[in-house]
Amino acid sequence: CCGPDELSLDISRCEVLNASNPAALAAVLGGGGELRSDCDEQLLITIAFPSAVKLHSIVLEGPGSAPDEIRLFLNRTAMGFDDAEAEEPLQALPLDEARRSGAPLLLQYVKFQNVSTLTLFAPSNQEESEVT
Repeated sequence: CCGPDELSLDISRCEVLNASNPAALAAVLGGGGELRSDCDEQLLITIAFPSAVKLHSIVLEGPGSAPDEIRLFLNRTAMGFDDAEAEEPLQALPLDEARRSGAPLLLQYVKFQNVSTLTLFAPSNQEESEVT
C-alpha cells in the first residue's frame, strides 16, 4: 500500500539509546546520516508512528561495523537493554553485507499489521568492535 516516502514518523517520540550522536537519529530516519554506538556495540532504536501502520519491509544500510543482527519488537514504549536481551523478538534479521546494502528486507507481514512503535535492537556488530 504505502512506499517508504509515504510513511510519516512521529520524530518527537523516536529515540536511540547508547548512541554517541543521538541527534543524528532524525537524519538517519530521513535517509541520511549515520548512528554510532557510544560505550559498547549495542544500539536500541525506537521508531514511532503517528498512527498504527502495516509494515512489510525495512531498509538498513551500514558500514563494516554495522550490526550483525537486528531484533524487532512491536509497540513497546519503554524498552531498555535488559528487556531487549531477555525477551524474544517478534522477528530477528541476520545482516550480512548483502542484507545491509539498502535493499528492502522483508518482514513477516502478518505479524506487523498494527504497528505504533517499532524497536530495533542491535546486540553486536559485524567486526566485534566496541562501536556499531
